[in-house]
Amino acid sequence: MDFYGFIVGGGSTEFLIKTVSLVFSFLFFIYTLIVYRQTIIMIKTLTVSREKIISFISFLQVIIALLLILMSLFLI
Repeated sequence: MDFYGFIVGGGSTEFLIKTVSLVFSFLFFIYTLIVYRQTIIMIKTLTVSREKIISFISFLQVIIALLLILMSLFLI
């Protein structure tokens, strides 16, 4: 369904839900980028024995945030 059809056919409540979910998904994505950057800086600063696992978990969180954005764009 195109954007215009969603607004006209879906009603204002569904449009509001989709808009709010997109905004919060995007804010979560920004948050995960900040956490990922801080994790990389922490690994460079401190001696961490399991740096690959920590950076992988942080990167996985960024991937999940991108999937959440895609889900809120196309499924909701």
